Amino acid sequence: KFMDDMAGDVCAKAVARDNAAEPGDKVLVFEPEDVDATLRRIKLKLHGLHIPDDSTEGLEDARGLYEAILGDTGSVDLAWTGTCIFLLTAPEMMAY
Repeated sequence: KFMDDMAGDVCAKAVARDNAAEPGDKVLVFEPEDVDATLRRIKLKLHGLHIPDDSTEGLEDARGLYEAILGDTGSVDLAWTGTCIFLLTAPEMMAY
């Protein structure tokens, strides 16, 4: 319960901060035009997992969730918030 609450709060704030930040100062959505590149950086930052630039292995679930939320809501901010929550509460995060 506490992790879910924390993740929702942290992710919403990170997305809002990134919207106002300069490109080099973003903390979550590093490359808004490249979802896979952003997911690679988040996975490295949160889970300590390096995914090579030429691979999408390990990104499928997060990418699918991002696309589903974006398709349902039409909101990039909600898509990144939901994806962030998913990654922040993933077992890999707890193990890292």
